Amino acid sequence: MKKILFTGGGTLGHIYPAISFIRKIKEKYKDTLKDIDILIDGKFILEKRDVTLQLRGSANQRIIDCKKSLKSERIFLYDE
Repeated sequence: MKKILFTGGGTLGHIYPAISFIRKIKEKYKDTLKDIDILIDGKFILEKRDVTLQLRGSANQRIIDCKKSLKSERIFLYDE
């Protein structure tokens, strides 16, 4: 199995371009997206850095349940 990490910086609404991008990939690689579990959303902010957080570097970042979000076309946060 290959693993793909989509990463980037941004603020606030940048999840929507990411979802749009994922939808375009979905059209071309339909079987690939079923393997994406989570998406980390939000810019890393050094002042909000927290080494105790799992999967993210700063407290402002969200962990999105990608499968659930894509299925319902709204954002669902991942339950740790």
